[in-house]
Amino acid sequence: MQTPTILCVDDELFLLRSLAETLKRKFGEDYAVEIAETAEIALEIIAELQAEKIEIPLIISDQIMPDMKGVDLLIQVYQESPKTLQILLTGKASVDDVGKAVNHAKLYRYISKPWEEEDLILTVKEALRSYYQDKKLAEQNQVLHRLNVGLEQKVIERTAELEKAKQAAEMANQAKSNFFSFMSHELRTPLNSILGFSQLLAADSSLQEEQCKNIKIINRSGEQLLTLINDILAISRLEAGLMTLNERQFDLHRLLNFIKEMLEVKAAAKSLQLILEWSSNLPQYIHADDVKLRHILLHLVSNAIYLTETGTITLRVFENRVKNQPIDEHTLLHFEVEDTGLGINSNCIDSLLFNPFKSTLNVDLTDKIDLNWSISHEFIRLMGGELIAHPGVSQGSVFTFEINVKAYTKADQTVPDSTIQPSQEPGIVFTPEVLHSEKLCAQSLAMMPGSWVEQLYHSAAQCSDRQIQSLIERIPPEYSTLAQALKQLVEDFRFDVILDLSAPYVYK
Repeated sequence: MQTPTILCVDDELFLLRSLAETLKRKFGEDYAVEIAETAEIALEIIAELQAEKIEIPLIISDQIMPDMKGVDLLIQVYQESPKTLQILLTGKASVDDVGKAVNHAKLYRYISKPWEEEDLILTVKEALRSYYQDKKLAEQNQVLHRLNVGLEQKVIERTAELEKAKQAAEMANQAKSNFFSFMSHELRTPLNSILGFSQLLAADSSLQEEQCKNIKIINRSGEQLLTLINDILAISRLEAGLMTLNERQFDLHRLLNFIKEMLEVKAAAKSLQLILEWSSNLPQYIHADDVKLRHILLHLVSNAIYLTETGTITLRVFENRVKNQPIDEHTLLHFEVEDTGLGINSNCIDSLLFNPFKSTLNVDLTDKIDLNWSISHEFIRLMGGELIAHPGVSQGSVFTFEINVKAYTKADQTVPDSTIQPSQEPGIVFTPEVLHSEKLCAQSLAMMPGSWVEQLYHSAAQCSDRQIQSLIERIPPEYSTLAQALKQLVEDFRFDVILDLSAPYVYK
């Protein structure tokens, strides 16, 4: 390893040798000391040292020299060796010369002549320390630069890998959704035939009791399987982004009372109390997807009844309105279903809400798979909310979600979905689109048995497309137009229209 060199420049030979001897005594073990009587010789020495790749940490130069001023020499040295620190020796240095050296060279300090040895040694020592600090910092910066370049490259490569993985995952997810959709349709066709023939066999009066029992088992098992298939189809439509909101203005108070009336009998059968609470400022009319909201609330309340043996189930709704906010603005509605049932196992919450095939609330219900949890959760997300589950205050469970809706002080008669069309049955509401496409009216159901129409009504009230599909399969072939129209309403989630069609037969 070459010894770094300190270069001394002065045209007065005596002072030059004295300077060199002083530096050798103090720094000679670690540094070589070279001398030059002129600026020209100094530049030649620097060129030779650079050719041999020897470091020049410091140059000490006199200011007044016959061939070149010390300041001009230091400027030229800076151009040849920009890292070398410089000390200027002078007794007559002007402010301009010193400023020139600071601005255009790498002047560390200037020392007046004659110098004091202690001051000179201390200055040189500090200059050398500063040089190596700068050198170390520069090396660290180079290392950091190389690391940053490497990290940037890794980030670019990893981002590209993640993008490929994301695309592959999206393609796989799309393929899965397409597969589920295709297989669901393919499975429903033979399954509906099985259900249809089992129903025909069940109507045969010549069958023995044991045969009737077996046929009922076949029919019940087929309906359960059809339920799962229809739920999987709904999930695949959600994941594929094919499910959209069908928003309209509707009476929220009427919807909540409908939920209570529909499920009150079910709760009473278990000696449970179903309570409906809403705040005094809850808007009566809102603009949202009433069909999906009905599906969500029916599922949450029905599940609460299923999991509760004693006590109460409370459906609670209130408005989170900012104070003095105008009534005809978007507002946040808070929905809450609280029960006094089994409660929630915290380990099951994520599975309950995010895994369609592991929707158990409690370890005692591990045999219960209900895809409606996932469907309801996705409906809430589609409406801009998030379903949150947590234990009740003392026992039971609480499910909450919030959606942003537009509130109205009264019904808007300009909304197309509320247009009343002429009909022989009072109170029936149709959309012009449905009337034009399928020519449906209440009389369209007159050819079906009353029990069938009643089942259709209650299935629509629960937004159960699987039950309605099963009922549609019972429609005779000569009424295929009705079957097709009802299928289209189910596909569009227009359970409200089915309710309006069948209500006159249920509430005569």
